[in-house]
Amino acid sequence: RARKGASISVSSQASVETLLNRDQLSLSFIQKGRGEPVVLLHALMANAQVNWVETGLFDNLAVNGFRVIAPDFRGHGGSDRPPQEGAYTARAFVEDTLELIQKLDLGPCHLVGYSLGALVAAHLAAEGTIPVRRVVIAGLGAEAAKRLPQSPETDAVVEAMLAEDAAAITDPMLQATRLQVEQWRADPRAVAAAYRSLQKENEVDLGAIRMPVLVVNGSEDAPPSEIAEQIPGAGTATVEGNHMTAPFAPGFAKEILGFLKEERT
Repeated sequence: RARKGASISVSSQASVETLLNRDQLSLSFIQKGRGEPVVLLHALMANAQVNWVETGLFDNLAVNGFRVIAPDFRGHGGSDRPPQEGAYTARAFVEDTLELIQKLDLGPCHLVGYSLGALVAAHLAAEGTIPVRRVVIAGLGAEAAKRLPQSPETDAVVEAMLAEDAAAITDPMLQATRLQVEQWRADPRAVAAAYRSLQKENEVDLGAIRMPVLVVNGSEDAPPSEIAEQIPGAGTATVEGNHMTAPFAPGFAKEILGFLKEERT
């Protein structure tokens, strides 16, 4: 059951709400607008506000005739943070999103995901449990669609997330990442658990996706063709920036809005 809370200041007339999921976790989401539902799914370490409100896409879609719903994944933003390491699998994120869509009666809806959110959107589209109109897969490369790579660099990120606090981290870049995670209100231990889980298993059957798909990546990120060539009929778009900055590029919201509005023509 969804419960409405206070409105958020960054996006006028948007409401912050929560629902209690099957695991009795309180999951936070924001929504605004009327029209065809669009579910926005954020990246690992981020939250709905960082990925979608601050980049402008949330409001852009709402003023263009869409009902926009953007949840915070478990362990992120305003959602609960279960302590169990096994609570942060790809399947858990997919099931939480599926439950949100079903409880809010959003189908058929559009799905837009970035990085981890793109992986979740792709799983939902491929599995066909709910009716999906169109899908935007952004910030995802072919390797990450199978499993996150394991390397000394990713191991160092996990260790930084598991450190007692940011002050205990000696590497300046890793310390900055840990501080950023905390600023974005993600649970560092949840981020570490998700990293480890996604390194073991998260592969999605991209070839099973049958609805229209747009793959969007930054010019300094993986080429969108890596994913698009595995999905029948998928289109691609490239915007300025790298994995962190692409959602803020002027062309990012424009490409997504144009793709979703094609449904109406």
